[in-house]
Amino acid sequence: IDTGNPATMDPTAMATALVGNVAATVATLKASGARVILSNVPNIGDTPAVEAMVGGDPATLGMLQALTTQVNAQLAAVAATMGVTLVDLQKLN
Repeated sequence: IDTGNPATMDPTAMATALVGNVAATVATLKASGARVILSNVPNIGDTPAVEAMVGGDPATLGMLQALTTQVNAQLAAVAATMGVTLVDLQKLN
């Protein structure tokens, strides 16, 4: 993997770490009796500010899309496993 080339980066580990933290938080909240609602995330690469920041680079924007897809798939699995509602913010994108 060439870290200077976003097209070669695999977002799986980053998504897994992020969603692992979310899952731990959800478990803690549920254990305390809290009602929990999760949401997935929109692709930040679709925002004008991020597009401008990366200069419209298709490799970087593609990596951000792949990261979003990974995170959202894992969040859906966490919601299903833990029995919490998942709000689909991706539809707003």
